[in-house]
Amino acid sequence: MEAFAEAEAVVFRSCEGGGYGDPLDRDPDRVALDVNRCWLSPKKASAIFGVALARAANGIDWQIDRTKTNALRAAMRPTARQ
Repeated sequence: MEAFAEAEAVVFRSCEGGGYGDPLDRDPDRVALDVNRCWLSPKKASAIFGVALARAANGIDWQIDRTKTNALRAAMRPTARQ
């Protein structure tokens, strides 16, 4: 068994879970919470979950632009085949 010296550190990285269900069905409020926790970027929120965000009045947090989110999600959903 090998021991670490006092000045050494261990770095552990883990990938995100794949989740389940359609990402476009995820609650936009939860997506915004993830962005505000710095777990997800606004760009990824838009590309993966179809959630459009804008800076909140405090200039720090992100808030959902519901009109743009609805339009983005509609554009991202596959159209029904005839």
